[in-house]
Amino acid sequence: MGQVLPRLSQLTDLDLGHNRLGPEGAAKLCEGLSSLTALTNLNFCGNNLWTDGASSFGQAVTALTCLKSLNLGSNSMGPRAVTALAPSLTTLLSLETLNLRQGLLGAPAWSAEPMGEAGAAVLAAALARLPRLRALDAACNGLGSAGVLLLSLDGGARLSRLEELVLVENDADEKSLEAARAALIAVASLQL
Repeated sequence: MGQVLPRLSQLTDLDLGHNRLGPEGAAKLCEGLSSLTALTNLNFCGNNLWTDGASSFGQAVTALTCLKSLNLGSNSMGPRAVTALAPSLTTLLSLETLNLRQGLLGAPAWSAEPMGEAGAAVLAAALARLPRLRALDAACNGLGSAGVLLLSLDGGARLSRLEELVLVENDADEKSLEAARAALIAVASLQL
């Protein structure tokens, strides 16, 4: 597939979701992904990228400057994946919708490495550089109270411009959720 993609340079929508590529498969596929410069919608969820696959994907996605919607949910990526991906996300200046639900920021259930505040800090910095972002789903990532607060308060000025924000099931306590609600009051559709 990675060899076929360069021949599809005018493609605008690509659904590669739930293929369980793994890091090696993702690396092969990503070799051709960067040639799809007209791409506006990419579903890459459920591909078990892990950290190595996230790094390959990050390198490829920087060329996709027309991308408006990106789904990276359910990718079994651990806590280092967001650090590998964040610099690449900042190049997607046309991005309007970003799905990071389940498994990007927080540690997978089998991991002993919680992401929490560190992942939220890296993500908040990246999101601040996406001027057109309107919808973010970062639910089910085990951010914890500190991570949810960091995203909401430090990133709050930028996140308050969102129309939709989903941060449910991130293991945050009620006090943190209330503070997040107050900071993000301008978000039309807020799910904490």
